[in-house]
Amino acid sequence: MQEQQAANTEEAQWLTFALEGEIYAVEVLRTLEILNFMELAPVPGAPDYVLGMISLRGEVININSLRLLLDLPGSDISKQSRIILLDISGQIQGILVDSVSEIISIKNAEIDSSNEHGTNCPFVIGTAHYEDDIIILISVEKLLAVDIS
Repeated sequence: MQEQQAANTEEAQWLTFALEGEIYAVEVLRTLEILNFMELAPVPGAPDYVLGMISLRGEVININSLRLLLDLPGSDISKQSRIILLDISGQIQGILVDSVSEIISIKNAEIDSSNEHGTNCPFVIGTAHYEDDIIILISVEKLLAVDIS
């Protein structure tokens, strides 16, 4: 009983960002860096969601369209567009988002993992209320487990 109460009061830090007018978040612990959008080198033969690659400090990193992975309509790059670099089991991948907002704390008990908000995407952990907004929580492990070869 005490373990369940402790699990419900545990908090995690989440990096929030915007896509198509909705607010999404990934765990801060998975986030390495946030970059301004930069020119991408093409990746011949890559799936549509791989926008290209960058070379950063001698490491080649694929940049993925989170819009395409979440089946959202495309959008133009703006001054607010950002690349979020994520570390998944030692592999660095980037995701392109419309803008980055802030880091927030969400208690595990506040995460609704039901499908009542229509979030039946396999990458979505659940939703959480923060101030007046609903935040869609993304599992980067599932998101970037997509075969990109």
